[in-house]
Amino acid sequence: MALTPNRIETAANWVSSNPILAKTDVTLESDTGVVKAGDGILHYTNLPIAEYQETSAQESAGLSDETGTGAQVFATSPTLVTPILGVATATSITSSGVNASAGVDTSSGATVTAPTVSSGVAFTPSTTKNAQVTFQFAAATGSYTLTYLHSTGAENTLGSAVATLLNESALVSFMVPKGWKVVLTLTTVTLTATHVTTF
Repeated sequence: MALTPNRIETAANWVSSNPILAKTDVTLESDTGVVKAGDGILHYTNLPIAEYQETSAQESAGLSDETGTGAQVFATSPTLVTPILGVATATSITSSGVNASAGVDTSSGATVTAPTVSSGVAFTPSTTKNAQVTFQFAAATGSYTLTYLHSTGAENTLGSAVATLLNESALVSFMVPKGWKVVLTLTTVTLTATHVTTF
């Protein structure tokens, strides 16, 4: 149940005066939103925080073990600005703004959907990690050419292969060494998605 403050001062004034609050006293720090309830024994600075009437910034003033800065985050559709993530578990991570033709470089074990792989255009799955690349096609029939290129783009050192899709899933998966480029050329088949997992 929310407390109703009957004494209001700034945080600095409360700390400076540091009174012993009566049991009937409910104080509010007007600039931080901190609410305390008196017990007739303890000085103000020794009293625990009872509740907040605050913004996210004001609430953080009463925390001692928080990490990061900014607004509170709730579970549904939060917007995070430059977060640093540790080991995370997710069913999928989709990057709608990734330009795969310019290169996709993800954290180890992360999977992204790279939506802009174009037929005949070289792209680098990762500049710093090996990558497992899976192409998903619209149908299980048709053919494609897959060419590996050296990072300079001048050598077909790993060769190329022409293949006809015969599998039911219409998926083709292969490994690309870090820093290498790959060119997918399509013939009578449509690419619908590209998945990249780095390791």
